[in-house]
Amino acid sequence: MLEVMVFDAMMISPGATLLGEPSYAIDAKKIQPRLKVIMAAAVELPEYSAPPIDAFIQKPFSLLSLEAILQKLLIAGAPSDD
Repeated sequence: MLEVMVFDAMMISPGATLLGEPSYAIDAKKIQPRLKVIMAAAVELPEYSAPPIDAFIQKPFSLLSLEAILQKLLIAGAPSDD
């Protein structure tokens, strides 16, 4: 899907990783470098607070929490009109 459609963000869980490395995020960003990746897990995972992970959200989360993270990521990452 990443090769045929453009996405603003994608959410993954630690179960989507291979050998503790966020390989889905790495592969996704190779295809779509501007894609924002959010890690969602039940406990804080400091090892996923660095690139290629752009944000972390703790499960269970509210839609308001998700909205706040998406706004922060997408507004901060938006290209300027210059």
